[in-house]
Amino acid sequence: MKLPKTKSKTIFVLSATGSAVGMANVWGFPYKFHKGGIFFLIFYLIFISLFSYVGLSSEFAIGRMIKGSVVKSYKKAIETRHPESKIAKIYGYFPLVISLIMAVGYTIIVSYVAKALVDTINGKLIITPPFTWFEEFSSRSFAVMEVHLLIIVLVILISLGGFKSVQWLNSVLMPSMIVIYLIVLFKMLTLPNIEEGYKLLFRFDFKDCNIGTAISAMGDALFALSITGFGMVFVGRMLTDDHDIVTNSKLTGLFDTIVALLSAFIIVPSIVVFSMHEAGGPALIFQILPSIFNSMRIGRGFAVLFYMAIIMAGLTSLQTIFESIAHTLNQEFKMNDKTALLLVGTTVLILGVDLHPLAKWTSLMDITIYYLIPLGAVLGAVVWFFVMDSEVLLDEINKGAKHKKTQTFIKIGRYIYTPLVILVSLAAILFH
Repeated sequence: MKLPKTKSKTIFVLSATGSAVGMANVWGFPYKFHKGGIFFLIFYLIFISLFSYVGLSSEFAIGRMIKGSVVKSYKKAIETRHPESKIAKIYGYFPLVISLIMAVGYTIIVSYVAKALVDTINGKLIITPPFTWFEEFSSRSFAVMEVHLLIIVLVILISLGGFKSVQWLNSVLMPSMIVIYLIVLFKMLTLPNIEEGYKLLFRFDFKDCNIGTAISAMGDALFALSITGFGMVFVGRMLTDDHDIVTNSKLTGLFDTIVALLSAFIIVPSIVVFSMHEAGGPALIFQILPSIFNSMRIGRGFAVLFYMAIIMAGLTSLQTIFESIAHTLNQEFKMNDKTALLLVGTTVLILGVDLHPLAKWTSLMDITIYYLIPLGAVLGAVVWFFVMDSEVLLDEINKGAKHKKTQTFIKIGRYIYTPLVILVSLAAILFH
């Protein structure tokens, strides 16, 4: 499976942002920003900057350096210092399993959004109270079977090159998503008393300045950047040696944050205006927002645009996951591209087909968000900063760099970044 390389910084950053943007940006960030106020935002910006600088840069560097499957990337990274290591051959399969579980949950979420889009277009979500509409199908087995299958087929077709390539897709979809968000945001700004929503969002309350808010921001930053020890390593293969990896990582973090902020600026003030303060997660997207859109003039049009934007985010993330797993099957088991992608899609469908009821897939996503993603980040961080030869990593980071990094970069990764991702994992285990 050939992943096209690019010399364009813009195309790479759009591709990386498209791969990173997902549910953490769309509903995780707005809900947590609403709860934590300005202190959550301050913590989030600190962690997104740190994680982009060290974590994302390292994953991109490993991907560019090895230019093989992600399993091979871990193997080669470990062997830079431990050439006889037996665990090197299997270590990379742990993040692969995490990515597969992520794909199962993500396809169901995108299927729910696709159903909301379809029922908005055909009018069902307009004439039926959103709470009734959501309760009616979210408790049933096989409730979104048709769109679930359609989403998987669409991701496979995109991955096979049916829509040119990952670069083309993200170059079109990411700017389109931001434009759609801006259109909806401008409409939201016309709502009466909308300024009250922004006052609440940017409130300065020292009660919010606590370890819980900090850990919440840390976990969301990790999830928003998709630092799972897998997907971004795969994306890094697109880089040529003349790219400044750290600069590209910072820009990816910046655009990822812009999408998260736009989501919050649309969602949080509107739920405040409509006195729906306790909304969060699936209820926010599938019950509260439809109620808000239905109360707006030409709200159906804005609802269609909003759901399209979320689907775009989901498709770009799913494409990266599908392709990274399929590429591993291609490299490690000599499967051709089509067979590998069909196997990934079939596996995701089989594992997810019984998870359509809300209670089941939200439980899966809770496990993914609170346990598996931090675990994937830990698995990667331990290898990049403790196991592999630090000089090898630095040499790769410094290719194409305007400002060369020193051992200070490794020390930040080893003594600040890695302990923080371990803290996120432990906090999830102990407190969630």
